[in-house]
Formats: sequence, C-alpha cells, structure tokens
Amino acid sequence: MRKVLMGGLALLASVHVIGKSLDIQAGWREYQVATEIADLKQVSRDLLVAARDHGIEAGMTSLVLEAASMPGAPEAALRPQINRHREEGERSAGAALAHLARMPVESALEEDVASLRVALARVQELRQPLDALMSRLQDGRTLDGVGTSRADAAVIIADWQEASQSYGAALLTLLREINRPALSFGGAAGAAEMLTRDAIRLRSEVGQDMGLLYMAIMGRRPEGSALREATSLAEMEMAWRLVRQAAEPAHLPEPAQAALSQMETAFHQRYLPLRAVVLEAAARGEARGRMPELLRSGTGMLNAASDLVVEAVNAAGAATEDIRATARRRLWTDMAELLIAMVALAFAAWMFRERVLRPIRQMTEAMRALAGGDHSVQLPDFKGVGAEIAAMAAAVRVFKENARQLQTENWERGRMERLLMVERGILEMAAAGASLGDVLAALCRGMEEQLDNARCSILLLAEDGLHMSVGAAPNLPAEMGRAYEGVAIGPDVGACGAAVYRRAPVVTADIASDPRWTRFKHLPLAAGLRSCWSLPILSGDGEPLGAFAIYGDTVRTPQDWEMERARRAVQLAALAITSRRAAEQLEHAKAQAELGSRTKTEFLANMSHELRTPLNAIIGFAEVLESELKSSEKQAQNSSSVAYAGDIIASGRHLLTLINDILDVSKMEAGRVELRERICGVDELVRGCERIVRARAMERRLNLLIEVADGMPPILVDDVKFKQIVLNLMSNAIKFTSPGGTVRLVASVDPARGVAITVSDTGIGIKPEDLPKVFVPFHQVDNVYARSTPGTGLGLTLSKGLTELHGGRLTIESVFGEGTTVTLSLPPSRIVWTETAGLPLPLPLSMR
Repeated sequence: MRKVLMGGLALLASVHVIGKSLDIQAGWREYQVATEIADLKQVSRDLLVAARDHGIEAGMTSLVLEAASMPGAPEAALRPQINRHREEGERSAGAALAHLARMPVESALEEDVASLRVALARVQELRQPLDALMSRLQDGRTLDGVGTSRADAAVIIADWQEASQSYGAALLTLLREINRPALSFGGAAGAAEMLTRDAIRLRSEVGQDMGLLYMAIMGRRPEGSALREATSLAEMEMAWRLVRQAAEPAHLPEPAQAALSQMETAFHQRYLPLRAVVLEAAARGEARGRMPELLRSGTGMLNAASDLVVEAVNAAGAATEDIRATARRRLWTDMAELLIAMVALAFAAWMFRERVLRPIRQMTEAMRALAGGDHSVQLPDFKGVGAEIAAMAAAVRVFKENARQLQTENWERGRMERLLMVERGILEMAAAGASLGDVLAALCRGMEEQLDNARCSILLLAEDGLHMSVGAAPNLPAEMGRAYEGVAIGPDVGACGAAVYRRAPVVTADIASDPRWTRFKHLPLAAGLRSCWSLPILSGDGEPLGAFAIYGDTVRTPQDWEMERARRAVQLAALAITSRRAAEQLEHAKAQAELGSRTKTEFLANMSHELRTPLNAIIGFAEVLESELKSSEKQAQNSSSVAYAGDIIASGRHLLTLINDILDVSKMEAGRVELRERICGVDELVRGCERIVRARAMERRLNLLIEVADGMPPILVDDVKFKQIVLNLMSNAIKFTSPGGTVRLVASVDPARGVAITVSDTGIGIKPEDLPKVFVPFHQVDNVYARSTPGTGLGLTLSKGLTELHGGRLTIESVFGEGTTVTLSLPPSRIVWTETAGLPLPLPLSMR
C-alpha cells in the first residue's frame, strides 16, 4: 500500500515537473536569443561607427587628392583628421569583428563577415601607397610635381576608391544582415529593426549617388550617366519613403524621432537642391568648384543617416533589452513555480510520511519493544492522524504507563533496599566502635551510590558553636577540605555555613552566581562541581551539630526523592555524632570522676591548711582575750583586745565563705540549686560587680575597663547568681594579673546567638595542657601560684555550673604568658525584647 501511494504521488509530481521543465527550457531559449540579439546590437553600433568614420576618411582623402590635381581646390591640410577617423574606424571595425568571432553566428552571416575581413585587409593594404602619395603632396604641390607619373597616381587612387567603396558596402551589408533576425520579435523591436534596415539602405543609396556626383564633377560622365543619375535619385526617394513608413512615432523614442527630423532636413533642404545644382553645372562643365560644398553637404547627409541608424539601433537594442528582461523574468517565474511545485511535493510527501507512514511504523516499533519488555520506549503524541491509529496509540500508551509505573516501583524498591543496607552498615559500624570519621566517610560513600553524579561531605560544628571542621569528604579534593577547616559559620559562608547558621536547608542551584559562595566558589568550580545542597545536622533538642552537603556536577535544584535521601542521611549522621559524643562525654565523665577522686586528697590537704590557719588564729586570739579579760591588772589593754576580736571576726568570715562555696558545689552536684529569676538590666548588674571589685583592682594598681553595648536589652536571670558568676570571673582576672596590667569586661548582644559577657586580662595565662583542668572542682592549675593566691579552686567550677543552669555556656581561651579570656554566653531565650531595645525581633524557633 505504501509503495502504491508513493508511486502515485511520484507520477503526479513527475508530470508537473516535466511540464515546468519544458517551460523553463523554452524560456531559456528565448532568453538566449534575446541575449544574442542584444550582443548583435553592440556589434551594429561598432559597425555604424566604422562606416561613418570610413566615409569621412574617404571624403577627406578625396579632398586632399582633389587639391593636388586641380588648381584652386582646398588646401591639403586634412591629414590629422583623416588619421583620427581612420584609427577610430579601424578600432570599431576590429571590435565588431572580435565580438563576432566570440559569438555563434549563423551560416548566412559567415560569408558577409569574411567579405568584410577581405575588404578591410584590402583597404589597409592600399593605405600605405596612398599615404606615401599624400605625403608627397605637401605645400600645395600637384600630382605633376611629386615625382610620380600621373598614370601611376591614377592607378593608386582608382584602386583606393574601389577598395574604399567595397569596404563601405561590406560594412553596410553586414550591418543590414545583422539587424534582420530580430524582426521575429515584433512590436517596438520590429519597428526599430525595420527603420534600421531602411536607414542603412538610404545611407547606401546616398553614398552611391555621391559617387555619381563626384564622377560628374570630375568630368568623367560616360554614356548613360543621366539615366543612372535619375535611377539613383529614384532609389534614394524610394528608400526615403520606406524610412518614413518604418518610422512610426508610437514605436520610436524621442532621440530617434529627432534624428529622423534632422535627416529629413539634410536630405530635402540641403542635399537634393545641391545635387540639382551640381548636375546642372556638370552639364555646362563648371562643376569643379562645387566639390567642397558637395563634400560638406554629402558628409552631413551621411552623418545624419548614420545618426538615424544609430538611434534606430539604440531603440532596437532597448526594445531587445526589454524583451530579454521579460524573458528573464518569465524564466525566473517558471523556475520559482517549479521550485514551489517541488517544495509542495516534498511537503506533501513529508506530510504523508509524518501523518500516515511514520505513525504506523512508530506504533509497530513501540508494540514490538513493549512486547520485548522495553518500557523506556517513547510514544510520540500523534496529531492529525486517523481515529484508528489514535485509538491504538491511546491503548498502547495506557499499557506503557502501567508498565512504567510498575518499573518505577521496582526501581524505587531496589533503591530503598540499597539505602537500608547502607543505613544498617552505618549502624553496625557505630555499634562496633568505629571512629566517627570512618562512620561519616562510609555514610558519604553510601549516599553517593544512591545519588547520580554526586559527591557528599559532612562538616562538624566545633564546641565553641562558631567554627566548623571537616568530618568526612572522601571524594572531594583535599584543597576544599583544607579551605573549610576552621571556617566560621554565617549567613554568607557557602551552603554549609549558612545552613548551620540558619538551622535550615540551603539549596545553591548555581555555585558560580550565588553570592554566598564568593569566598569559596573557585574550589568546587575547579573540581567540576556546579551545585550544592546542604542540610543542617541537628541534635534531638535542636542544637546544631554540623552540616551534610551534596555537590552536583550540573546547575540544577534537587528533586524530592533526593532531598528525602539527604534527610535520612542527616538523621543517620546526627545519630552517629550524638552517640559518639555521648560515648566521649561518658569517657570524659569517667575521667573527671577519677580526676576528682585524685584531687579530693589534695583538696582535703589544702582545706586542712585553709581551715587550720583561721581556726588556730581563733583559738590563739581567744586564749589571749580570755587571759587579758581574767587579768584585771591589764584593763588598760582593752583596746588591743578589740583588735584581736576583729581578727577573730575576719578569720571566721573567711572560713564561712569557704564553707559556703563547698556547700554550693555540693548542692549543685546534687541538683538542689534553684534559680530565682527576674528581669534585670545588664548594665545594672555589671556596674554592681564593678563597684565591688574596683577597690581590689586599685589596690593591685590594675586598669579596670567596663564596656556595655548601647541599647542592651534586659535579661531574665537570677541576679544574685549572675553577679556571683561575674564576680568570680573578675576576681580571678584581678587575682592573676600583675600590677600595671589590664582587666576588661565587654557586654554585647546578638539576636541570633544571645548575650555574651567577656572578661579578659593580661595576666600570666594558662598552659594549653592545663586548660581542660580549669573547670575541675577543687583543682588549682599552678599549685605554686595558688599557694601565693589563696583559693579553693571552686570559682570557675561554680561559675560554669551556674551558667549552665541558665542554659548558657562558659568558655575559656588563654595564651600562656599573655593573658586569659573567659566568655559567658546566654541563649537568645534569656533576652527580654522591648520596643526601646532597638533590636529586631528574635528569629523563629525553626531558624535557630
């Protein structure tokens, strides 16, 4: 069926194409003929110029010869003009012959062209003796004085005149024959061609008549000359009537009509009257004096005839150009129609193939593929097809969708099974005690297997809550890991830093254009990574632990199932991190317990000294007081007893303070400390502590600086315990700072992080290996210095415990020999926002 339909279409198309091809062939032939005729018009122009210049040359040559043979004739000074017209005539004749040599001419013209070549050669051959003869006719000498016999000169002149007439006749004959083929076009071209032919005939008749008049003037009138002269006149008049009949004003342009008018004037008003006068004078033997006048009038007549021929040729050429342009347009039209027909045929064939053959073939292939179990085959949306094909396509499409859904479910089930295997492997590694780095690296590799063209990494949040470190990045470049190490979190720190800061997922579809990647985008881009999706890893109580990141090699956003896989990875990472940190905390608690056990002995020894000294003083002073009171002879010394009593009171208060600290630590360890919270101003609390320690700082000659940020909002705290924390920090800073040093307290607020109280000093500092011991109860770092600065080692421990009761964090940084900085951080929930605080509303809980 398909072959029959395609054969019928091909047959119809072939018939139409063949018809159009024949039209194009006929149009091409017409265009070639018009082009050939247009080329012949250029040849006609060259032949006209050659005939005109040769006629002028022949006339001027006759004047020169007449001047040499007849006394009283014009001076023979026309040689330059003769040479100019000769050169111009030969150039034009040569151009015409060269043009004809390049053209395919008819056989009828070949003989005329050959005759013209022979005549031109004969003229050129006779010009040399003729020029030699005229060269000797200088200074007005006659033929008798040139050194050549009159008979030889007469032969040269007669041969020249015969060759000149033959050459002129050959030019006009070829010109007449060339202008004959275009008559078949008719219209303006035909009228111009007829006018050209008749004008050439008229010019030829005038030239012959001028020869008869020349013979009459020279006195060489043989018998029958009168009849020949009358016949010549009749031929000229007949030729003139034919010219007038051919010159239809409707078909001639204005220049041709003007040339015809000039021709009529020259013929009727000048040449014919002069002809009658010359013949009458010749009959009386008095015509020799009319030679110059005849030459002028005859030359003018010939020039007018030549101009008419030129304008007729131009009109014929213009008409021929119009015909050629029409033929060209018709040819292009036929070619355009053929092209349109071919395009229409191609379009019809394409429509038939697309709407009939292609749907049938595609449905066949689709059914074959579905039968073979290939559910990925594409079913195009058929439009403009028959109802049967559309119904079959709909049925196949339903079957394909059901098969695809089943395949998708199987694929998803397989992916979930692989994910469960990864999760089970991670849990087994964690349970077996594998290191956190190995567990997180295995998690990254397992997720990379689940995702397409992805690389994963896990960054962990440091204990200070501000900086991140690389937990695992098995397939990322090492340069990226080094760049991310120790980076502070923030809203514009890549995807991981922003995710931890906001505690919400951050999706970067294009790393190159995302402003959050300004600092780091050169690293992933160099590795061929274009997108990044990061999810924060949160603990059970919502505290950030780190960030899980997925890098892609294309610019895109994640799909829903990819985000679901990422969330499950985050849950696994949170479980692994919290379990590992819980184990580390357990080990640390065990170590602290052991350390506390070891330090109890030292504490008891220290406390025995601390308690024994005041107690001995109390006992000693009490004995002295008792002794003085019993001795009445020493009544005058009661004033010293008062002083002793003061020492007893001071020692008792010192002992009471030590005992109270011990009791507070005991209560805190037992969980029996309660907070009595109220809304307090930060500036008020800090200034109260400043007043208490100012005297001690002045006593030690220290520079005490207090800086509280403007617009600090009030906070909800236990004011007594908060001041106890600040006083402990400031007292330690003053205690361990040498005279001349500086102690600085700075209070600031961050809506996202809360309130921070920072106490720094320029004291002795703490060695790095001793920093983990500063919060151990009853432990003093430097025993030697501790003995010179009394204390129990409970200040920082008590301050840390009270800070954590407020939900805050106490951190310490120190450089040995340069100073120490202790930071008290309270969460944003302790801030009481007011309209006068000048701060924005706190972030929602989901963003913290």
